[in-house]
Parts: sequence; structure tokens; C-alpha cells
Amino acid sequence: MDAVEHVEVALLRTRLVEQFTLVHGPFGYCDIKNFSPKFFPEDYSRWLRELDDAVKRSSEEFVERFRRKYTGEPRLPLWMAVEVMTFGQLFTLFRNLHRSEQQELAKAVDLYPPVLISWLHTLNFIRNACAHHSRLWNRKLPIRPMLPDARHHPEWQIPVTLDNRRMFAVLTLLRYLLTYIDSQNDWQARLEQLLADYLELPIHWMGFPKNWHECPIWVTNSR
Repeated sequence: MDAVEHVEVALLRTRLVEQFTLVHGPFGYCDIKNFSPKFFPEDYSRWLRELDDAVKRSSEEFVERFRRKYTGEPRLPLWMAVEVMTFGQLFTLFRNLHRSEQQELAKAVDLYPPVLISWLHTLNFIRNACAHHSRLWNRKLPIRPMLPDARHHPEWQIPVTLDNRRMFAVLTLLRYLLTYIDSQNDWQARLEQLLADYLELPIHWMGFPKNWHECPIWVTNSR
């Protein structure tokens, strides 16, 4: 959950919002023309309606202060609106950007848009499972992350082969993203300590291969 939240804040609530507002303005999300044509009107209307409902339910001081000061504005600027968005709503926002805007964000973590979209879809499921205290450790993932291709990212294939049906793939993609978001984080050390505290845990059920430490992504300062 800690790693997912780092990704959520740094990549979506911060970088995505800054990128979008610089191009489309603080209220650009209120116009469907600023999104991909694949964002169907009924889906866009539902997304915007759910966001409006979340803002109405909010008791945050910054929401009340904005309403008092800017009485003529029916909606919050995006950098405020994202504070009441769920991860799922943020993911919907990113998934429906124009392709060039998706590419710009994905490039920040050296990925192609379809891969990053796939990862965020998986992380949305992971976050919801964690929030509801659901079992994850030995579960087959219903939403599987796409693995980068071997030609551009051989570190995902050699010398360790990942099984994207299991949690090790999720932990690996989180480790990868954290090297870009916060290269000084101690998340890997805490994860390894957790595994060391429960040596009886059959980690192969999580998809850990025997040689997982040889994966370049898990080598300290591998980026």
C-alpha cells in the first residue's frame, strides 16, 4: 500500500495534473474535447458526475474556501479536484488522455503508454484489495500487468522470468517505478525484512523465482 500510494501521489496526483493543466488549463477536465475520442460521452459524463458527487460529499476546508471565494465557478480546478478523486478516477483520467499526453507521462518512467496503462489498471485492483483487507499474497491476479518487451527492456526477461499472474510481478513493477519516483526510498529493504521475518512463507506461491535477487530491477541502484 505504501508503494502504491507513492506511485499514486507522484505520478498521477502531481505529474499528471501538472502536465494536463499546463496544456488544457485548470478547468480543462470539464470539456470532453480535451480527451481522446475513445472517451465515450456516456462514460465521460459518468466519470464527471461521480467526481461532482465526491466534491459535494467532501468536508475539506480547501473545498469550502474555494466555494466561498469563487462563487461563479461550478467546479474545482483540477489540482483541487484530484484531492477527492479515487485511484480509479485518476486511472480513468489517464487512460482517456490523448495518446501524445500519455506518451509524455509514460516517458518519465521509460515505458510505453499501453504498459503503464496496464500497470495502473493492476495497481487500481491492488489498492482496492489492500483497502478491503483482501487476500493477495498467493492469489492469481484477475487483472494482470503487461510486461515490457524483451527488446527494449531485457531486464524484465533475463535472467529472471516473471509470472504476471502472481504478486511478484506487482512487487517488481512497484520496485521499478519507485526507482524513478524516489530513488532513496527504503521500500525494498523493508520488503526483504518482512520476508526474512516469515521464512516459513512459501514465497514461490507469490511467483518469486528462486533466482529473483538476480533480476536487475531488484539489484540496488540498478537504474
